[in-house]
Amino acid sequence: MEFADAARPEAHVHARDRNDEKAVAGLKALFDSLTRCERQVMALITDGLMNKQAAGKIGISEITVKIHHGNLMKKMRAKSLAELVRIAEVWGVRGETSRWS
Repeated sequence: MEFADAARPEAHVHARDRNDEKAVAGLKALFDSLTRCERQVMALITDGLMNKQAAGKIGISEITVKIHHGNLMKKMRAKSLAELVRIAEVWGVRGETSRWS
């Protein structure tokens, strides 16, 4: 961005939009790396289910849910459950609990 452009507020907005697009593209790549089971666990956990409840819904053991939960936290680079919930909202994963009932 040239100096003259930097003085215009709309130039900053466009730069921010480009950065947001890069962030979304990066997040999509991370989301695409999740397995089907990790996505299921993400939906259930971010909807507020406990590990044991999530395990019962999708027919796997609680320890397997914990493993998937840990893997998806690492893959999505989420530092907390609250951050994972925000990511799930961006990708429309939340609210899918009934899908695995």
